[in-house]
Amino acid sequence: MFLKTMLFTILIGGILIIAAALLFLGPARIVVTDSMAPSLRAGDLVLLQPIRDMITPGMVVTYDFQGKLITHRVVEVVGDMLVTKGDNNQDVDPWQVSFSDVVGVPNVRIPYAGYLLEFVKSPVGFLVLIILPACWIIVIEARKIASNLRDSQAA
Repeated sequence: MFLKTMLFTILIGGILIIAAALLFLGPARIVVTDSMAPSLRAGDLVLLQPIRDMITPGMVVTYDFQGKLITHRVVEVVGDMLVTKGDNNQDVDPWQVSFSDVVGVPNVRIPYAGYLLEFVKSPVGFLVLIILPACWIIVIEARKIASNLRDSQAA
């Protein structure tokens, strides 16, 4: 029983920490490839902050490219366009990025949290992490209430 309670507490605590980070630290994106390894890995959750300074070579930025968010390092600024490259890629990206397409810069990385977030968003994850624990809590509380009622009737 202690092990189940401990695991449940760790799981719920992890979900609450991720939820708090999303609420207070800014929008997030899940890293889906290892193109930025070793600094960012697939499955990491990256929290973004708005750009506060000029974009310069060496900065890691997240930008919208044809409806898909990509996080890569700026290697060159050419006029009002950026040349980017994943740290783990051999070549620069074959496209240039407009400043207006940049949505933010990663400021917090939570390793593996993206996997948990994707699991929670799935039907199975919702069932396992939300519905079943809620039912478990309801059953435990119902047993406590029934026990209290039996004890009060016996007295």
